Amino acid sequence: MSVIRCRYKETGRTFNTIKFIGSNFNDVAEFLNAPEYEIKTDYFGIKVNYKSIQNPDSTLKMYYGIRKISELEVSFGDYVVSVAGCFIALNEKQFNKEFEIIPEPKLSKTGVLIARMQPLHNAHLHLVNTILKECEHCVIVLGSENKRDMLRNPFDIGLREEMLRECFDKEQNERITIFTLPDWSKEDAYEDAKIWGDYLYYNIVSRIQEKHLTYYYSDDPAIMNNWFGENIKKYINCRFLERESIFSGLSATKIRKAFEDDDFNYVKEYCPNSVLKRYTKLREIWGYVKENPKDDFSM
Repeated sequence: MSVIRCRYKETGRTFNTIKFIGSNFNDVAEFLNAPEYEIKTDYFGIKVNYKSIQNPDSTLKMYYGIRKISELEVSFGDYVVSVAGCFIALNEKQFNKEFEIIPEPKLSKTGVLIARMQPLHNAHLHLVNTILKECEHCVIVLGSENKRDMLRNPFDIGLREEMLRECFDKEQNERITIFTLPDWSKEDAYEDAKIWGDYLYYNIVSRIQEKHLTYYYSDDPAIMNNWFGENIKKYINCRFLERESIFSGLSATKIRKAFEDDDFNYVKEYCPNSVLKRYTKLREIWGYVKENPKDDFSM
């Protein structure tokens, strides 16, 4: 039993699903990134109860247009779809009528992620761990190498790399290559998007000595489409991992706001220990930058 992605035909929205084939019942919630669900087993199958969701009826109708459910039976061969905070069980005929399976992209030997990690948080780690699971080698491009003490880039490159490396053991770190990259322009310089894409791609291939790679990201897919021209897209498999459904739109901006508000619990929930143990230091740096920000610049 493994997670596959499916697309709801009516809206195009994608969801996680499994085909239930009699595996360990208690694994279902973990497979679908829903550990808060309560799983109960019986002789014939499983009963799945959702514990807490605000206004489930309207939420389900918004995404799927089905009745409110609080418990469902799942039989051998059924598809179990994670939709809007609940599980939905569909037999194969129902599933094929409403959903289509999204083929897994052909992954390459090398998976690549670019991020600034200002600071590092759990959505970043989810991407890295997915690459480690799916690829032989993980390349992390730490962006904005040439910027610090700015509102969008308060933390220096050495500190960011240090916090990242501490999250992985020796064996994992041996499979991870980190290299840093200066910004080409300001983030809002949309006219430079294709130039930035060329700059990024050629820097990556010059380091890894491979033309073909799988690019992992969790931002708006339109951004990736704007970065890479047709001359480069033929060498790249793009692997989109939706951040919104798993991490509620988590971003480094929200973490910096938590530093500002001294909201340690928020940082604890969404950041690894390498960030938590530097909580006071990071708050001090952010407080200074907020009062004395440097101006952003282009090359």
